Amino acid sequence: MPGGHCHFLGGAVANDTEARKLIDANAAAGVDVIKVMASGGQITPGGAEMWESQFSVDQLSMIVSHAATHGLPVAAHAHGADAIEACVEAGVATIEHCEWLVGRRQIDLRDEIAKRMAARGIAVCSTSSPQDRGVR
Repeated sequence: MPGGHCHFLGGAVANDTEARKLIDANAAAGVDVIKVMASGGQITPGGAEMWESQFSVDQLSMIVSHAATHGLPVAAHAHGADAIEACVEAGVATIEHCEWLVGRRQIDLRDEIAKRMAARGIAVCSTSSPQDRGVR
């Protein structure tokens, strides 16, 4: 999202049309995966908080389905529980971080969502930085 987490790396999109065009351009460049910042993070001043979603289920579903037209999986950066749930509903291939945050130092592990992740084969990469350790 414009002004969203990691927008300064390039690739910010304001709407579905821009997202499709960016996916198409990345696919043409030969990428192996599409990554979406489904929630905020710590390194973007003024961006969404780590637990705040940046895309709706419908937007994430469109990204997943459009990436699939190119044979590409979607990896989702998601610290927040709501963002994780949206990613599962949208059908991402992997969720990076997956901390289940609902606020600063607040976690809401949603067992039913975790079970759906396992049933659908959605991978989890619980990567964290030294900064993350102070948030939990």
